[in-house]
Amino acid sequence: GQRVLTIALAWAIPCGATFAVIPTLATAIFGVPGAALVMLLIFAIMFVHILITAKIFGRKLSPVEERTGIIMELPPYHRPHWRALIKTSLFRMGEAFKRAIAIVTLLSVLLCILSYSRNGDAANSILFRFGNAIEPVTLFFGLRWQTFIAWIASWMGKEGSLGVLSSVFSGGSVMNAISNSAVAKVNSASVGSTLTAALTKPEALAFIFAFYFNMPCVMSLSAAVHETHSLKWPLRITLYYICVSLLLACIVYHLALLIF
Repeated sequence: GQRVLTIALAWAIPCGATFAVIPTLATAIFGVPGAALVMLLIFAIMFVHILITAKIFGRKLSPVEERTGIIMELPPYHRPHWRALIKTSLFRMGEAFKRAIAIVTLLSVLLCILSYSRNGDAANSILFRFGNAIEPVTLFFGLRWQTFIAWIASWMGKEGSLGVLSSVFSGGSVMNAISNSAVAKVNSASVGSTLTAALTKPEALAFIFAFYFNMPCVMSLSAAVHETHSLKWPLRITLYYICVSLLLACIVYHLALLIF
């Protein structure tokens, strides 16, 4: 239980890719002083988020009445058997990559199918039609359908979100944006000007919070399933983070409407 609880809390700590995206968006839309305030607010909420998450999941995974001191039995020390160590590490790494690549490939193919159109016009794709249909709902959380799609695409990798945002607002290919993000840097200035023109400050702030507090990515989910040897708790944790990210986006959006 403590091991699963640790995984649930670790997801609240952002990865390096998240730190590459959030400051870029915040600086482009709110300027340097405003971006600093946004980051300080995010960090403050993150610590509260960790405490609340520990309370929620700790009731089941680590009940108070069962919490005792930790007793560790140290094994006898000896020189490592390098051949066995390398072989085991490579095997486990390979298994993790197989599961992660399978999940990412499945989601990538699905997005590719949804964003396809015969005449090359993205407005005729299923993805764009779906986005326009759900926008009345996503706007309640402060997310336009374009930012909602970018929020979903961040499940495959946080670093691709800037490219996805630029692509959906300009009518380009979502899959090209995701694939190109791995081999080329996105023009941050161009993305910033595009978002500044397309989004209001409350909408931009809502997306930043939804993006930051979202689940890390499907590879993290795959690693959690492998470590816990279970699908139930990783899926519960995933659903929890998705709901929390949308809830925070909704709260921040409606509060920002009173300020901006």
